[in-house]
Amino acid sequence: MRWSPTRIERLEAKHPGIEKDVRDWLKAYVPAREIAERLRSKYHEDLPERTIQNYRLLRVKVEMERTRERRIAYMAFVEVVGEKGLDAGAAAQLWEVLQQMTPKELIALRRVQLERERVRVQSKRVGVAAQRTENERRKLKATLQRVKLRSGRGAQDEAEPHQPPDPQEIRRRIREIFGLSDDSEAQSKSEAPSR
Repeated sequence: MRWSPTRIERLEAKHPGIEKDVRDWLKAYVPAREIAERLRSKYHEDLPERTIQNYRLLRVKVEMERTRERRIAYMAFVEVVGEKGLDAGAAAQLWEVLQQMTPKELIALRRVQLERERVRVQSKRVGVAAQRTENERRKLKATLQRVKLRSGRGAQDEAEPHQPPDPQEIRRRIREIFGLSDDSEAQSKSEAPSR
């Protein structure tokens, strides 16, 4: 679309300041009918409401949209930089890049930043949960140690490592329990070869 001056812009040469006044009134949301009356009384120009509406659509609305996009870009910049801060050179370079981004790209950038923050918070939660589990394990271990010491077994268990039972000792205990003497065993051994 080729740019051509509007009627209000062409009147600027004849009446300096008319364009600024119209722009300021439109930004203040003054109705077109009232602007036409103000132009008649101040500049003695009779402009139709439609001319004022066209100027609003072609110039003021576009300018306001650009300002809004710059504001969005600035807010995104502030959120990206945050309170951590950057040196002046890095901030200026980042600002240049952000100004060239479209609102969709800025929104996507913010979405990525929010996702990073969510992952950081989840990582922190996992770390806290792991620490809590480790603390519980230590508490249980300490409780087990106290129980062993109270029962009196703890010191013996730790002093004497578990060894497999000796077969000779088992036989001796069995004979003792059943009332068998060592001579009966010797006798049964002596009878066994004579057979």
